[in-house]
This record gives sequence, structure tokens and C-alpha cells, in this order.
Amino acid sequence: MLDGASQISHMDVIHDIAFDFYGKRFATCSSDKHIKIWTIDNSTQSREKQTAHVWQNIDISRAHQDSIWRLSWANPEFGEIIASCSEDGTVCIWEEQELSKWTKKVTLSSSKYVPVRDVKFAPRNMGLQIATASADGYLRIYEAGDMFELSSMWNTVVEFQVEDIMKVDSSGYRSEHGLNCLAWNDSPFEPAKIAVGGYSRRAVV
Repeated sequence: MLDGASQISHMDVIHDIAFDFYGKRFATCSSDKHIKIWTIDNSTQSREKQTAHVWQNIDISRAHQDSIWRLSWANPEFGEIIASCSEDGTVCIWEEQELSKWTKKVTLSSSKYVPVRDVKFAPRNMGLQIATASADGYLRIYEAGDMFELSSMWNTVVEFQVEDIMKVDSSGYRSEHGLNCLAWNDSPFEPAKIAVGGYSRRAVV
């Protein structure tokens, strides 16, 4: 069901849309290098039943230096926090410090500065951790050194090569573009797991 947020919002392709934990807001990112945070404009609500909400957006301009591929909201227990990843080889952590004012707290990157294709916050019970899937075939997991001060050191707790971008398989195929997506298993009934996939046409857990 369409709900009214259908106006043109970016100047280029939108690559990802992510709702927050409560479903009251969502974020979008694009090749135009902007992130937009969308919120229902309650001031426009009348007492009569409306068929669609009116949404307004807050623009985080020039959030990255290249196309932004994915977004992820942290569990609200840690605050109003979003992570974004980009073709520019970085992951940025954003925090809403005042109503509708978003501040970049930290920029994470590997020494190779390869494109980061996906980013996801870990389940709440694992603390403030974030996983990334990159074009060099590596899965990386970072952990906040101080969850109350996001601009402090983030430690690399996992750096694992899932895809060898230089290796040619038996069919003559080479996964030269590395990883493209990842997902955490956040079920409380199963041990923590993470799955990644990429251009090798394999899914790895």
C-alpha cells in the first residue's frame, strides 16, 4: 500500500531503503551521495481519517564521496544511529544528537579503501557491532570501544577473506568484484551467524 512518500527525493538512483526499529521513520541512500531521513509530518494530520501520510525528509548532503550502497539502523537501545557504506571505501556512523540533526561520528575503512557494498548492525545482544562486505572479498566486523561515545576507537574484531578475487575456479570464473551482500541471523533461538554472498555465486555462512 502506497503511503504518500512518492515524491522525487534524490537526484540519482536510490540503492537502499531501511525502516527504523519502530517503523516510524525510514532512510534512503543514493548515487547522488545523499542520505535522507523520512518522518511522518504530524502537523499536517487532520482529525479526519486520511488515506495517506505526509512525509518530510531531512537531508544529509554529501554524506560520502561516491555512490552510497546500503544503510543500517542500530537497535534503539544504543540511540538513534545509522551506518552507511559507499563505493568510496568507507563506512560512516551517523547519530541524531538533536531532533532532526544528524552528525557523522566516525568514518571506518580498511587500509585498501576498496568499495564497501553492504553494512549491517549486529543483533542487540552482541553489543554495538557492525559487519561490512567489501569488493576485496573480505568480511569485516567492527566493535565500538565505547558505545556511549561513538567517535571513540572502533576495533576490528573480525577480518576474514571470504572470496579470493584473484582465484579462478574450475569453470574458469573469477570473483573479481568480491562480496556484495550480508545478513545477520538475529533469531534468539539460534547461535549468532552471519551469511555473505557475492560475485562468486556462492552464499557462505
